[in-house]
Amino acid sequence: MNSLLIYLFLKIMLLSSASALVVAQTTVRVEASFNGFHCDGKPGLCAMEKAIGGGNAVLYTAGSDLLIFEISRSQLTERDHHGLFGFRKVSSHREASFFLSFPSEYIFSSEISEALGLSKNISIEEGRYRILIKEETYQLQLKIK
Repeated sequence: MNSLLIYLFLKIMLLSSASALVVAQTTVRVEASFNGFHCDGKPGLCAMEKAIGGGNAVLYTAGSDLLIFEISRSQLTERDHHGLFGFRKVSSHREASFFLSFPSEYIFSSEISEALGLSKNISIEEGRYRILIKEETYQLQLKIK
């Protein structure tokens, strides 16, 4: 009986610790520009810097190898929207599927990595990432290494 009580106590403590970790999650505001992966004018992410003040997106971790990138829909200019999707803003695309491609690894600045509490050399893996269209944001789940 005592071992069962100890087991339940430890399980409750572990679960409460895990939920405390989620609450303590670090969110980093960034300013992202969408002018092509190599800043060449094609659709894609050009650059991302830690924002001082506003910013048009946030980053936060969701596990050891997953980063959530949320882009504020209201903060995107027509040019940013075109740079992200390849077409102008239209509100009726809620059901459609859109993707953002990373033709090669994207390496974060040490400033962003450190602000997230991660190693200095994190990067987004090469690949094609689905853009989830939310009420106020576009959300991407990015694989990091």
